[in-house]
This record gives sequence, C-alpha cells and structure tokens, in this order.
Amino acid sequence: MSPVIAQEFIIDVANKTPQDPFFGMGFQQGFTVNGIQGGLINVKRGGTYRFTYKGGNPLSQGCFHPFYLTRSSVGAGIEPIPMSSTNSVLCDGQSIDVTFTSAFPPMFYYGCQVHPYMGGPIVIAD
Repeated sequence: MSPVIAQEFIIDVANKTPQDPFFGMGFQQGFTVNGIQGGLINVKRGGTYRFTYKGGNPLSQGCFHPFYLTRSSVGAGIEPIPMSSTNSVLCDGQSIDVTFTSAFPPMFYYGCQVHPYMGGPIVIAD
C-alpha cells in the first residue's frame, strides 16, 4: 500500500529577488517552493511528502539545476542527504515521495547540486 501524501511541494527555478534568503549570494537564480523564493519547508517526522520539480521552465533547463537535500545551506553538492534508497536528485519534470524518518536531522536544506545558495531550509517537527 502506498503511503498517504501529507503535502506536495512544487519546485521551480526563478531569478532571485530581495525576498530570497540568499539574494546577492551564489548563483543568480534560486529554487521556489510553491511559488515562494527560498521558502521554508515544514514537515512532520514520519510523514510522506511529494516533491515535484515543475518542469518546462527555461531557467531549469532539464537538469541544469538538480534539486537535492543537504546538510549545508550552501548546496553545490556539499553534504548530500539521499531522498530515497534509489534517488538523490530531482531534475526538471520529475517527482519523488520522501518519508522523513529518524535518519533525517531535525533541520537541513534543499538546494542545487551544482550551484551555490539556490535553496532554503527544511525543518522537521517531531
């Protein structure tokens, strides 16, 4: 039986504005989460959440900005955290369901596996 999806997070890429927490740092573009630049993602431990890399945006260009989870706010391939046993990155047009087990730290980040400072924080509530 498939787990119940608590929430879906739509990931996209946009040019950074002053609302992005990493505006003026790293790459000139950043991820949006449900339309919010560098948005904070709150999840519950044990919950399953879907991450969908929206796709079709000329700024995302296939896998030019591979989305991944990391222990580092910088991103850029530093300290990756696998999203599942078979997948550690998402590219344009892909989705993955992630269950936040005890293996995940209470706070970490999402980011681009290639470019620095494109992401934002993820906080797990127990």
